[in-house]
Amino acid sequence: MNLIKESFDNLPMAVAYFDELGLVKLANKKMLQLSVDLLGSEVQHIDELKKALSDFVNVDDKTNIFLIKGNYLRFKFFDLRDYCGKNYIELTVNEVNDLMQVQKKLQEENKRLEQANIQAGKLCENMSEIVRQEEILTMKIRVHDDLGHTIISARNMLRQAESLQDIKANVESWEKIIGMLYNNNSKNDLSEPIEFARKRARSLGVELIVDGDYPHDDKTRYVYSRVIRECTNNCLKHAGGNKLFIKLDENEQNYYLKIGNNGKEPLGEIVEGGGLTNLRKIVENEKGIMTIESSPCFVLQVMLPKRKENEYVQGNDCRRSKDDS
Repeated sequence: MNLIKESFDNLPMAVAYFDELGLVKLANKKMLQLSVDLLGSEVQHIDELKKALSDFVNVDDKTNIFLIKGNYLRFKFFDLRDYCGKNYIELTVNEVNDLMQVQKKLQEENKRLEQANIQAGKLCENMSEIVRQEEILTMKIRVHDDLGHTIISARNMLRQAESLQDIKANVESWEKIIGMLYNNNSKNDLSEPIEFARKRARSLGVELIVDGDYPHDDKTRYVYSRVIRECTNNCLKHAGGNKLFIKLDENEQNYYLKIGNNGKEPLGEIVEGGGLTNLRKIVENEKGIMTIESSPCFVLQVMLPKRKENEYVQGNDCRRSKDDS
């Protein structure tokens, strides 16, 4: 019996048992010492301890952790019944200083992460505007260059003309030059769309990891470029990722594109907005099919039918021979 009492007194936590009236029946040395610190004497009734605790700061209501004389102590109350059917209350008190230090560090880290998330959110909110301004700037530069060429050509014609008849005679040549500039501008839009998508992804800090080869068909490359550009934006804005995984495949009838990212999983079913809706229109205008998977991760797939040889625009650089492919 003495051995049991000695083991009970040497427990690393403070322990006490009270009967259903709240009177103490058994308490180890740590509990008696704690009650002396709180009450100035050894505990006799459980209500004495509860009343004494009201004078201290309860740092966590859910777990009953109190800050007492520089130490964080966790109080646990349990209702018990012995084999004779008598009811008792068990009280255990543990020192949780290490736990509170870890919790404090986690709270500080959460605050830093919250601030980082706020800053990332602001960046994502401005991402569409940044991309739009980039495209507007590119368009302005192109218009400025093309318009400059047109004005210089027109000025040279006017300088060389000696009469109104000469000006009229040069109108046809002038129109040809403007037409060439327009066609050149249209060609530039489609000349290297995949490279444009690569450069823009790189400028935004997104890595494109490609498995397979891009098709040679210019129109398909343009659609793929638009898909990659939209997925780049969504990867940054919604998923918080920095990598796109692009799978390319084809057979005799169709081209296939599959894109995922390393961002966070969607919280629910993805609802198509302006960007994805416009992308679907582009794909369907080419008689293709676009599907989106939300679970377990975001995956966008596009199927585009291969065009027959006679479907290519005649007299355009967009047409390619089999040798070119």
